[in-house]
Amino acid sequence: LQRYLESNRNENQYLNVSMSEIRCHARSANNARFVHKFWFNLYGALFDETDFDCGADVLSCIKEGSIAIAVCLMTFVFGPIYFLGRFLTCFLPWFIVLGLYLQHDVLIWNTDAIDAFQVIMLLVYLALSLIVLVLFCMNAREQYLMAHLCPSSKRLSFSVTSTKSKQLITHMTDTYYSIVVFPIRRAIVLDTFGNDIGPIILSFLPLTDHYEDTERQMLKPQTV
Repeated sequence: LQRYLESNRNENQYLNVSMSEIRCHARSANNARFVHKFWFNLYGALFDETDFDCGADVLSCIKEGSIAIAVCLMTFVFGPIYFLGRFLTCFLPWFIVLGLYLQHDVLIWNTDAIDAFQVIMLLVYLALSLIVLVLFCMNAREQYLMAHLCPSSKRLSFSVTSTKSKQLITHMTDTYYSIVVFPIRRAIVLDTFGNDIGPIILSFLPLTDHYEDTERQMLKPQTV
């Protein structure tokens, strides 16, 4: 992964880097797959840790068998039903509104057939469901991005001194600003000097640079 990122930095300043290529070039590409992470690190971890070997003892076999049956039911029956129910719950008030409109031609906010209190409660339910859906999308996007930090690892270990931490933060902010600034610099150089001389000038410019006062402009790291 490091070689892949360094080669793209030297060639195109990360312009051709994609999330899928980051996963494919991880130390263990199989561990970087989302299905693998979801099963072994999250949802199916309990099932994967369950011992299905009964042994010779009858009591031990009954105990282990009962645990195995319970884990299988939770993993493959009750778990999917629960998550499907939680997902459909977000759309339940919308089903009510659409059902009243399609079946009875009633709009809840301009009819006298429904009490004002029920309309208010239903609108509050609609607003809360919409908020939950937006938060879910935001969290899913954050989890998607976080999954590409050491994509093949189960956890992110970061234990350094304060001096080393400041150096790393400076390096990360400089890299971020380089990714933002360099395409603009490239466009300006090519627009000013043309496609013949522009690439030659760009070849003499540094690939990394230090930007002053980046700590004041960037968000401070927080413990999550």
